[in-house]
Amino acid sequence: MQRILLCALFCAASLSATMPAFAWMSEPARNPDNGHYYAFFNGADDERFVRRQMPFAVALTRAASMSHLGIPGHLATITSQAEEDFVLGYFKELGGRPFSTIENYWIAASDAAVEGEWRWVAGPEAGQQFWQGEYNGQALDYQNWLTFIPGGGPVEPDNKPMVPRLNPEGEDYLALSLYETSWSYWNDVIGLHDPNSSFSPHLAIVEFSVPEPSVGALITIAGSMLVASCRRRAKSEARR
Repeated sequence: MQRILLCALFCAASLSATMPAFAWMSEPARNPDNGHYYAFFNGADDERFVRRQMPFAVALTRAASMSHLGIPGHLATITSQAEEDFVLGYFKELGGRPFSTIENYWIAASDAAVEGEWRWVAGPEAGQQFWQGEYNGQALDYQNWLTFIPGGGPVEPDNKPMVPRLNPEGEDYLALSLYETSWSYWNDVIGLHDPNSSFSPHLAIVEFSVPEPSVGALITIAGSMLVASCRRRAKSEARR
């Protein structure tokens, strides 16, 4: 029996050593409202045996390493209800894949730099503050913190980790919870693995933001259009 067990352990160890890491990513979907693309992804760990939670820093770094159609990626920034509704609709289209009909995803916000100052930390909105304080704080821009009563005030962020010893500083990172029952909300969580919390994300959302033309580029385009119009008018008058 001991030989059988040792053989089984050796085979399992050999298999895990030679098996490549499994990194899943959904096909990017285009949001017609802003032209941006969004996709879901997990960590680079092998999740065929264990669903590993993904630290916020890993999600931030991996999203920044992605690209789609030549557009660089970043951990998603959700700045309007329409944008969040699109992400929820895309989640529902996937049928709750890859794992469940309820999932928690990292998005790019944190108050780790200054407690209570919730800011976007990636993408075009990096550095912009959208919330001040805890659950009884002040909205400075779009937010969707969890409320227990429809139309009531937020009960998040509460800055209270399930296991305080894992992060005595509190909960400093933003998780977006998506439900197939047409519901989504935000929750503050710790940035590391929290074994007692079902809210620690295993997944994240990458956003591919189509760059908006700069003021200089718009002036150049307008100038080119004006020159072309003048040339067409001159040719038309010459024919007369």
